[in-house]
Amino acid sequence: MKNNMEALSYLIDFAIVFLGILLALFFNKINQRRAHKKRIKSIMGIIKKDFNNDLKSVEATIEATNGNILYKKVINGEVLNDNEKLNSMSLSTKYSMFQISTRGFNLLKDAKVDFDFKDSNLITEIINLYDKHLDRLNSYSLYLKDNTERNFRSFKQYPWAVEFYKSEISDGYLNFLESIEYKSNLSYHYSLITGPWKRGLTEYQKEVKDILQKIEKSSFKTID
Repeated sequence: MKNNMEALSYLIDFAIVFLGILLALFFNKINQRRAHKKRIKSIMGIIKKDFNNDLKSVEATIEATNGNILYKKVINGEVLNDNEKLNSMSLSTKYSMFQISTRGFNLLKDAKVDFDFKDSNLITEIINLYDKHLDRLNSYSLYLKDNTERNFRSFKQYPWAVEFYKSEISDGYLNFLESIEYKSNLSYHYSLITGPWKRGLTEYQKEVKDILQKIEKSSFKTID
């Protein structure tokens, strides 16, 4: 009888310890999930800031692209004033640059996202947006950068190159400015800027605006 009571006592003690361990694991998991959600929400706050900063930069870049009428004046062979002649020297060797802010995205990639919670689909949309536009805009920007550098190097073959690289206008450069060769190269460069580059910026701008509207309607609207 005594042995049976001791065995029952041991069994009860074991059950209490086992139950305590289960409860500890349960509450620990709850706390981990709560901390995880809080971290994801904090990262989403950073992503919102990144998106809003990007919208300002994209808008400025698109405006700069739309507002530069000097390209068309040179390509069409219109008469230029002295200031326009000076500014025309860099037309084929520059473009309005833009780079996507990725701090929030990088943090989101490093976080172990548990997709089993409210608005997790929105996170998937955000990741897909970054994956799509980072590759596209980086490719466009790299191609434009290579083209501008190629144009810049190409001028060294001309007698007026010394003055050009010192940003000094010469008669040789002014004659080259009116040549079919230069107008063709400038037309191609301008088509890259107003074509794929501007189109990529505009699409990114639109999709970011759509995502920000979804964030405002989600549980990520307010950041603790």
